[in-house]
Amino acid sequence: MSKIIHLSSYLQKLSKTPERIDLEDIEGIARYDDSVDEDKKITKIFVECFKNKETYKELLNKLPDDISKKERFYLITAYWFSYVNFYHHDTFVDEVEICLDNIDEEDATIVNPNFCKEIYYYLMKPVII
Repeated sequence: MSKIIHLSSYLQKLSKTPERIDLEDIEGIARYDDSVDEDKKITKIFVECFKNKETYKELLNKLPDDISKKERFYLITAYWFSYVNFYHHDTFVDEVEICLDNIDEEDATIVNPNFCKEIYYYLMKPVII
């Protein structure tokens, strides 16, 4: 099973006790498309940010400018879901439900580019103080 589908299965099976993502899965989650060669530079940035507990905004600042919007949307979405699942496992379900409510979605499907775009813009919206 590919790591991307594996992450989607975590999201689709939202329950009161979802599984915690394994640290070994993070490298695979960083890959946008299993049908193309891995961009080792992006994977390294993704994994280092994750292990250093950096935010998705810090990851975004470190990504190269030449990646596609579609890949950027995926990477930030996958990173956020993985980060919340791994580091804030006890509030994961609540965080995902709040996110889905805010974008008017019922199902989290990480393999859907439109879903990733909506999550990206939800996460990047300005915060009113």
